[in-house]
Amino acid sequence: MNMRLGGICLLLAAVAMTAGCLDQSKSEPQAKPKPQVAVVNLDTIADAMGMKAEVAGQIQADEQGLRQQLAQIQQSLQKQLQEKRAAYGEEMTEDQQKELTQLVNQANAQMNQLRQRAQALAMQNRQQKIAQARAQIQPFVEQVAKTRGATIVTERQFVFWTDDSVDITSDVIAKWKLEGGKTPAISTTKPAPAADGGTPAEATTPAGDNQ
Repeated sequence: MNMRLGGICLLLAAVAMTAGCLDQSKSEPQAKPKPQVAVVNLDTIADAMGMKAEVAGQIQADEQGLRQQLAQIQQSLQKQLQEKRAAYGEEMTEDQQKELTQLVNQANAQMNQLRQRAQALAMQNRQQKIAQARAQIQPFVEQVAKTRGATIVTERQFVFWTDDSVDITSDVIAKWKLEGGKTPAISTTKPAPAADGGTPAEATTPAGDNQ
């Protein structure tokens, strides 16, 4: 009888311990796997893909176009002032002198405003082209990172130090070459400081449609 009771007590104790372990496993959250970090050199990748030279060439051409348009607008304003001055004749009245001075000041203010807008457009255009290049590179980086088990990818230029084993730059370039190695297209934008002498405008055409 005592042996039977002792066996039952041991059985109950074992059940209680098992239940306690189950409850403890439910209450304690399982540790999440640590994120694996990889780094890439986007400048090196863009250079290998041919996008670095493409983007730089487009930016330079766009900025040159802006300068030419500003020069044309300035010449147009100067011509208008010269025609106005010629219309007044050799002897200008005081009112005509005041009006001409006012027109000159307005032309200078307009040119200063257009220069500021052109600078802003040039910066915006540069940022858009860089963003396009990054977007073209991202799928290759993402594929390589997943095969390496990485959950975070950062740019090498922002890393103080890292072991070369986590640098996937060469793998990304190899992946791009494996999938054809074609230079991704970057759309061509043609920013303009002013349209019809007024507000700034920007025209966008697909790459390859430049004239």
